[in-house]
Amino acid sequence: MSPDGQRLGYLARRGGQEFVVHEPSRTALDGALEGSLVFSRDSRRWACLEKPKGKGVLYIVIDGVPRVPIDLEELSAAIARLPPGQRLLVDHTDLMRRWIAAELELSPRPR
Repeated sequence: MSPDGQRLGYLARRGGQEFVVHEPSRTALDGALEGSLVFSRDSRRWACLEKPKGKGVLYIVIDGVPRVPIDLEELSAAIARLPPGQRLLVDHTDLMRRWIAAELELSPRPR
């Protein structure tokens, strides 16, 4: 749900095609990651993580456009540097969503 309570957002799949539904529209994405969809503070924009099939990179997708690449090898190396108790046993969903939201707020708005 968007911060203003006016827009619903979720991931969906129909006939093998994946979508991000951000009412009143939807955007086809190949590999959007569950739990990563966020809205901007003003509720006008959205972002999520996408892992395109067959590619070794994640993207932060902003308003349907892959904008911020995240190299999986770099991400794996960063996780490996965490203390052992923080690598797998902790749910990092909230941290991931805050990171995506920060990238969304910092990205230039379309004209």
